[in-house]
Amino acid sequence: MTNEIEDKLSGGQLANKLYAIKAKIGALNAKIGVLKDEYAIYEKQAIEHCRSEQIDQFRGTKGTVSFKETPQPNVKDWTKVYKYIHDNKAYHLLQKRVSPGIWREEVAGRPGKKAIPGIASQDVPTIGLTAKR
Repeated sequence: MTNEIEDKLSGGQLANKLYAIKAKIGALNAKIGVLKDEYAIYEKQAIEHCRSEQIDQFRGTKGTVSFKETPQPNVKDWTKVYKYIHDNKAYHLLQKRVSPGIWREEVAGRPGKKAIPGIASQDVPTIGLTAKR
């Protein structure tokens, strides 16, 4: 693998370079997926080991495993959650992010396609890459 970046490629050269790099990324992601699956199996075993032995840490020759359980939210009824947030002005419970796809639909459906107050539209450049048939 080279770290040299070629400057000023033609359109065809760019397409070929992008496709080759995307293929390498795909192959590496496949390997990463296998490793993540394997890691998850051993992680589950480590959790079961800590629970069955009632310990919060154990060591090997290459590292230490620490175990703790941290409460995480698991919403069962969004209507009740939204009511609580509104009634208590607890908007800080939500992540401050607007869903781009839903936002585009909302703007497209507004009369005159008016902007939603407080949200500015920003164009983000992207490219698509498809294999030659």
